[in-house]
Amino acid sequence: MKKGWIGVALFLLTFCSLFLSVEGIGITWDEPIYINYILYQSKWLLSPHPFSRDAILRFWPAQAHPPFVQYLLSPSILLLSRFFDPLTSARIGTIIISSLLIVAIFWIVSQFYGKIVGLFCSLSLLFIPRLWGHFHLVSLDVPLMLIVLLASYSFMRGINSWRWSIISGILWGFALSTKATSLLFIPPLLIWAHIYHRKEYGNNVISLFFISPAIFFILWPGMWIETAKHFLQFVSFQVIRMTIPVYYFGTTFTEGMPTPWHYPLLMFAVTIPVSTLIFIFIGTGRLIKEKFQDEFGALCFILSVFFLLGVCSPFYSKYDGIRLFIAVLPFLVCLGGKGLSWIQQKIEKSLPARKKAFIFYTILFISIFPGLLDIIRTHPFYLAHYNILIGGIKGAQNRGMETTYWGDTINNRVIQFINKKVKVGAKVGIYPVGSLQTKYLQAFMRDDITLDSSYSAETDYLILHCRQGMFKEELWNIYNSAKPIFVQSVNSVPLVKVYEKDEILPFLSRKSD
Repeated sequence: MKKGWIGVALFLLTFCSLFLSVEGIGITWDEPIYINYILYQSKWLLSPHPFSRDAILRFWPAQAHPPFVQYLLSPSILLLSRFFDPLTSARIGTIIISSLLIVAIFWIVSQFYGKIVGLFCSLSLLFIPRLWGHFHLVSLDVPLMLIVLLASYSFMRGINSWRWSIISGILWGFALSTKATSLLFIPPLLIWAHIYHRKEYGNNVISLFFISPAIFFILWPGMWIETAKHFLQFVSFQVIRMTIPVYYFGTTFTEGMPTPWHYPLLMFAVTIPVSTLIFIFIGTGRLIKEKFQDEFGALCFILSVFFLLGVCSPFYSKYDGIRLFIAVLPFLVCLGGKGLSWIQQKIEKSLPARKKAFIFYTILFISIFPGLLDIIRTHPFYLAHYNILIGGIKGAQNRGMETTYWGDTINNRVIQFINKKVKVGAKVGIYPVGSLQTKYLQAFMRDDITLDSSYSAETDYLILHCRQGMFKEELWNIYNSAKPIFVQSVNSVPLVKVYEKDEILPFLSRKSD
């Protein structure tokens, strides 16, 4: 089958499967924030004088991240809001971006290792359970994956082409306009170019240092006014970040006790399917043995190693499982493709023709199936997935790991229970919860119910989101000892618990004593 048709089939498979599995995923902490930004942007464009100073200052408040993803997702909300609610409309935009990412992986890898390996890499990426969950969500992380992948590939092609150099500069401008994390990929990219094309990458450097910053400023109207002030605000957001507590091997790491450096590495090790990890190690081993003669493999290796060193450093925030680190996953999967390519060559040389295809496709199936099976098992709580190295989510719970973190487990099933069971005029507390998540959930509750993003002795019911890193002492006691009236769980591990006032009150009274 031609690559074009395989790409179309991959896009349709990814889009349809993600769209059909979006049901049941609750709104996460950050999604209301991004949706609000998108709606703000639409109001700005529809204002009488959008490019006036007053309009820009009004509709472009200081924000932690640049706005490029808002441009990507705003058409999805504006065009689909007649048929879906704003959250689903925006999520369809992310699903489209995710589908394009899967096609891009296939298209790029097949140029270096062939169509079968390209297909393996795309499906390996698709069937990483936690990443499958992120493929549904309105956030910056998945768009950043696609943009950085395309920008890195275009940089590689730009070594011998001014056209590709310009494309690379534009794409890196998009990456910078998405999230500051993209900066971690630029130094290793230049190191790779200096090693393999020392006298030929000047055009890329020019494009990277002139076109990319220009794109960054053009795409962010907030930077057009009081540029120095707003740029310093952006930098301060990246340097001075709110401390997010993390529960890691039975210890809560918070202010004054930063998350250990190895958190990103271990989280990858216990959440990526083991079969995918094996191929990544095989591919890395082959690269080392071949003394990095494979330029594409070397590019993926250098980008991966430097990115992981960056996120393991004390200057990078570490929380939310693998969410903040997923931009590197396409390059890790490509290293796995290098490993499969070597296995394919071995099979072709050592086996008779009749056995080649059977053994090779058996290896493919065995390597991809575990991730798909875990996706089915954890539906729709993909962000709670852990692999067999830690004993699944039950083993992770026993070893003191966070079992959930982003609020996606407070879904329609929880809302329906509250609407059906709680008394009239009830005050319902949710904790821990995102800043705008409560406001969104309130719209789906009965009119007489009041939601609160905290809890107290006056709270009639408590929805406990089982993010252990944010538990206070009384919440640990409630979690371990109080009897819930409702439990949302996966593989017998609770992700959400609902308690009546009489159950939580004794534990709150102990606190006051």
